This record gives sequence, structure tokens and C-alpha cells, in this order.
Amino acid sequence: MRKLMGLFFKTGFGFCLFYLFFSPMGWGASPVADESLVMGTALSAFQGGDFDNVIIQLSDFIGKYKSSSKMDQAYFLLGEAHFKKSHLLEAKEAYKQIVDHFQASSYYPQALSQTAYISFDLGQFDQAQLLFKELSEETTDPQKQNEIYDKLYEISVKKEEWVKGIGTLVEKSRILANTAEAQLVLNKILGVIQEKLGKKDLDVLIDQYPRGFPGDYAYLQLISIYDAEKDTFHLERTIKHFLEIFPKRENVEQMRQKLNAISEKAKKHKTIIGVLVPSLKKAEEITDQVINGVNMALWEYQKTTHDDSMGLVFKELGNQPGKNAAEIEALIKEFSPKAVIGPLLSKEFESLSGLAETFSLPFITPTATRSGITMRSKFLFRNALTNAFQAKEIADYAITRGGLKRFVIFYPENSYGEELSRVFSAEVARLGGEVIAIETYSPDASDFSLQIKNLIKTDLSKYGIEGNKTAGKEFKNQIKREYIPGFDAVFLPGEGTKAGLIPSQMAFFDVTGVAFLGANGWNSSDFLKAGGKYLEGGIFVDGFFNESSSPVVSRFVQKYQKYFQSEPTIFSAQSYDAMDLILQALKNGATTGNQVRNSLLGITGFEGVSGINRFSQDGEGEKKPFILQVKNGRLQQIN
Repeated sequence: MRKLMGLFFKTGFGFCLFYLFFSPMGWGASPVADESLVMGTALSAFQGGDFDNVIIQLSDFIGKYKSSSKMDQAYFLLGEAHFKKSHLLEAKEAYKQIVDHFQASSYYPQALSQTAYISFDLGQFDQAQLLFKELSEETTDPQKQNEIYDKLYEISVKKEEWVKGIGTLVEKSRILANTAEAQLVLNKILGVIQEKLGKKDLDVLIDQYPRGFPGDYAYLQLISIYDAEKDTFHLERTIKHFLEIFPKRENVEQMRQKLNAISEKAKKHKTIIGVLVPSLKKAEEITDQVINGVNMALWEYQKTTHDDSMGLVFKELGNQPGKNAAEIEALIKEFSPKAVIGPLLSKEFESLSGLAETFSLPFITPTATRSGITMRSKFLFRNALTNAFQAKEIADYAITRGGLKRFVIFYPENSYGEELSRVFSAEVARLGGEVIAIETYSPDASDFSLQIKNLIKTDLSKYGIEGNKTAGKEFKNQIKREYIPGFDAVFLPGEGTKAGLIPSQMAFFDVTGVAFLGANGWNSSDFLKAGGKYLEGGIFVDGFFNESSSPVVSRFVQKYQKYFQSEPTIFSAQSYDAMDLILQALKNGATTGNQVRNSLLGITGFEGVSGINRFSQDGEGEKKPFILQVKNGRLQQIN
């Protein structure tokens, strides 16, 4: 058991009782005789160790004198009595009354301390953490703060919240200043960084301490991890950031040598593949997924073939097209890659057609979606899920497999929704179906009643049925008329919470008994949660599905999780396949850019984890889509 009275009771309990009894605000000064009698009797019982009697008397007092000015004193002594009896839950409840309702009381600091310590003893670490944090802000006494930080760190250890724990230790080290104990705390921080933090936690620590301790040590630990993982891209990028921020640190020269070694090692590879990604902060998450996919494909190839002759060279591109082109050309001349993965953005990829032709060098983008971007050069390839592909596939599935004929479209006013709507309409017409109405909405909208009423009005002028008045049903003081939709399905290429609200609002207006169709924007927990039961049975297209029963996909997901301790996304899957296709072309004997291009075009029956089977002659990846359906609130693949 911890110290009897916790952090604020170093001077002994006798002083507290003396204060309670003799203070002008204490029990002896009560203006109400019977209140004073009860309190005096309770105090005597406490001093005599009769805690059961104290509990009985004060519980009665609290119930009887609800407006007493001594209520905070009563709760405090009740808490002490329960604590003496080891009734921790009851003691905490009594102290908490003071914490919650008597913040101006002189007993507030003691009650707050006791509540924090008891919460800790009960294993209620979330609450204890908040209380100790408040305690740390209530006191300026270095010794008390030091003890509080010890408890906060202990809680962080129990919760395995290592970054929070480091933050607590940093605060503790500042209090201790330049003492020997401060050095011990700093050593503990370094130990946690080296032994407990993974890459994500190290990134968080760097964000919290970007230009000083312990952010510098977090950088060094990240460098060590990426070096061990042979993750050249993140290793090189992290070293560059470190050198930029800490140019005068003692191990700067060692980092510069390591950076030079990366470049020299790459040049020694017999075959090099370039990888181009954006340096934009907003694209960092996608960049990481692409790099993971590319790295994994190479690592798996090396593991199965024991061939280390192939290597990767990375280049981050800024937002200056002219400078990017010059840097890409310099990379090509320096490393002579046999193929390049990227760029990731459509505009950057399109601009490379001249370089691709000049150097007869294949470029494969795993993410760019703009229509027609591979038509600019015979050396441009794409393995990405495009909006046009999705729209065509869902229209084809709805008509040829689902037997649906009549459709309405409800899309957001952005480039994503506009392209999907346009291509879906054209494909429906080509397959003999009919789009009878189209409505748009702002991506920020949450009320779609006007658009739904317009859809119904248009439908009623064509195929919809409005029945006779339904007896006994009233709606806003008017007799409700029955509406039966004349269309079979709603194409809803939206995403996120806002779009997810549309099916329930349609049901409100009697748009029922129709199918809902969508695109990859549906593959979101926010969208599915917002749509709820109204999305049940809905069908959409995507380019990757983590839970696919395909053995190829299952193996990929398992290996990805093992490598990166995270779930793969469509971007990592498409990048993995792009790299795998290049490796297959090289394995087939290609040694020049022209030969790699021809070999890529000759690959057939490829089982890609992102559904790709082969490349068409215009460089577009020919894919098998993942058709997904909402069943019991979850996604299932149905093809």
C-alpha cells in the first residue's frame, strides 16, 4: 500500500484534524448546534479509531444537512474513514465529491491527490492519468512535481504509452536541471527510444520535439531501423532531414558518409529501377504506401531468387515541373535505370512523355488516374484503378449480371463524381440500359431532400407510379400518397459520411426496393457507418480488397503485415504489382528499356494482387475488378 496520505500529507494527519477543529471555518465554529454536535462526535470517533462509527455518522450528516457549509469537511473526513478501512471505492467516491463540487475548498488539493492515488491503486489508469496531470499543474513545489511525474510515467508504462512516458520524463528532467538524477532520467529516455518505440511512435516524437532533445535521438533511431530494414528511401530521406535540422551535431559527418554510401551502393547494382514520388507533405501517406509496396516486391524477389543484383534509386519530386524534369534526367544519366515506377500524380506523369521517348525508358505509374495519360508515349504504362474503369465495371455488372435496366445517378460536384457519372451514363447507354434522372450535390451537403424530390418528380413523368391515397396515413397534416420508383437502381459514386446519409434520406421519401451501386469511395468505415442498414445489399467496385479469399491476395496481406505491422492499401498493392511486373520482365531476359517495354506488353495471365492480368498495347493495365457487396454491415467480395 502507498503512503497513507499521498503526496500532500507530508506534514502529518494531526495538523489536518487540528485545522478542521479549531479553524474559524471548522466544525467547532458551526452556527448550527446539532451540526456541530454530529461533527464533533464524528471527529472524536475518528481520533479514537472508531471508523465504522464515523462512516455511519457522516453518511447520516450528508443525507440530513445537504445545504451545510461544512459539507466539504464531512466528505473529506468520510473519505479518510473509508480509506482507513481500506474501502477504496467508497473513499474515492467521497473525495471525488470535493473534486467535482468544491474546487474552492481548502481540502481540494488533498482530495484531488487522494482520488488520483486511489484511482491508480484500483487500476483505473486513464482517470489517474488525468488527475495526476491536473495535480502537476496545481503545484509549483519541485519535490511534489517530481513525485507526480514518477506516477505519470508509471501509468504510461502500464498503458504502454511510451511517447507520453517520454514526455513525462522530459518534464521531470527539466525540474531536476543539471543534477546527477537528471542524467539518469535522460538515460532512461534514450533507453525507451531504443527499446520501445516503433517507427510510428518515433515519427510522433519527432513531431513533438522537431528541433531538439529527444527529437534528435528519435531521428537517429529511425535511421538505425531503416538501415536494418534495407529501406533505402526512408533511410535516405530521414538522414537528409536530420542533417538539415541538426547540422552541428557531433555525428553529422558519420551521417553524411552514410548518405554517400547509399548512392555508391546503388551504382554497384547490375540493374537499377527508379522510383519517383512527391515530396509534398499531404501526399506522404500515399508515398509511404507506394514505397512499401515497391520494397516488398523487391525483398520477396531477392528472398526467393537469392539475386541481389537489382536495386532501387529514389527521387522525391517537388512542385516545380521544370526542375523535376531536370532532376529526373540527371537520375537517368547517373544510374541508367531499366525502368521507373512513378510519378504518382497524373500531371507529372503526363509531362514525362518526352523523357520516356528520348531515353526509351518505361515508366509505370501505380496511382495516376487521369484518362488517356498513357497515350502520350509508347513507354508510359499504368497500373491504377481509374474512375472510368470503375464506372464501366459497375454498369456492366448491374446490367449483364444483375439484370437491371433503369438507373438514376446521384453524384457529388467534384471531378471524381463528374467523371464517374459521365462514364457510367455512357456505358449504360452502350449496354442498352437507361439513365432516367441525374442529380448533383455539394460534397459538404447533409440535406438532400430537394434533389430527392426532383428525382421523384422526373421519375413520375416517365416510369414512377403514384398510387391512391393511403387510408389512415398522415404526413405533415396531409394524406400521404404512395410512390413506387420506376427505376431499378441508384448509382451513388460518393464517399464519406455526407454521401452515406443519402440512402436513409431516400428511404424517408419512399425510394425503396431499389439497388444502390457505387465506386471505391464506398470502401470507408465512415461511409458504411453513415449508410447503416440502408446500404445493405449495395454493390460497388474497387481495385483491392484486404479480406479477399484469393490466395494471392491473402499471402500478400499476411506478408505485408509482417513486414510493416500495418494493413496494405490499394496504393501499396498496385505498387507491389508494378514492381513485380518489372522484375518479371527483367527475369525474362530484358536488359534495355526497349526490351523491358516489349516484355511488359508480352506478359499475360499475371495474377496481380490489385487484379491486373496484363498491359494493353496502349499501356493500360487490364484488370479483374473486385466486386464488393454490403452484407450485414460488412464488405464481402462476390466475384
